Amino acid sequence: MVNMKKISMIALTILTLGVSSCDMDKMPYDAVPTEEALTTIVGFEEARAGIYSVYLGLTGGSYVLAPEVQADAFNAVADFSNKYGELHRWTFESTNSTVETIWSNYYAAIGRVNFFIDGVGKIDENPEIELTETQRQQINVYEGEAYFTRAYCYFYLATLFCRDYDVATAASTPGLPLQVKYEPKLSATQYPGRSSLEDTYKRILEDLEEAEERIETAKNGIADYDRYINGAYVTVNTAPKNCGNYITVDV
Repeated sequence: MVNMKKISMIALTILTLGVSSCDMDKMPYDAVPTEEALTTIVGFEEARAGIYSVYLGLTGGSYVLAPEVQADAFNAVADFSNKYGELHRWTFESTNSTVETIWSNYYAAIGRVNFFIDGVGKIDENPEIELTETQRQQINVYEGEAYFTRAYCYFYLATLFCRDYDVATAASTPGLPLQVKYEPKLSATQYPGRSSLEDTYKRILEDLEEAEERIETAKNGIADYDRYINGAYVTVNTAPKNCGNYITVDV
């Protein structure tokens, strides 16, 4: 009788483990496999929303305050809590938590953009993706937004982590690591090294040109880009074109 109980308990344990392992193989209810994510217009719309959510997180808080407290005109008062103290005193290093957060989160945003752009490029390679002509036009515009977002991210990082642009030295001045493909399984040893500052701004300009070409189609009534996109496009586009003199440019 005791042996039968032991056998029953062992069998129940094995069955429980088997069921658990099956559950572990399931995708989360709010997620889809990577290879299935961008195969419908709904998938592209949801991925687009994910790109736009980037702006909610990366355009406020420490992402705005960190460079502000470094400015010459910013002076700490008597009851200064020392928040961003290292940045204010210019004594920070690469291990500073704010610096690490800004760097990693902006590159995470770039990864999200790369995933979207790569997905658009695979539409014609997958015969199972069925889209109407209107849907293709919509996706074309969404891709333009993605290019704009990548340009914005690299521009922001360049202003914080690179020297001011000097035409005479840009080719030999370190710029940013440029990752333009979605490759989530790269090891640390395979990460791209720093490009030149000249190449960094070339990438920004190329992405802006790709964005402008695609977003132009939106003026036919697909969305109100004149208000939301074009103004920001002018602001970011002016800087690399005028490089060191962009602050004085009247846009």
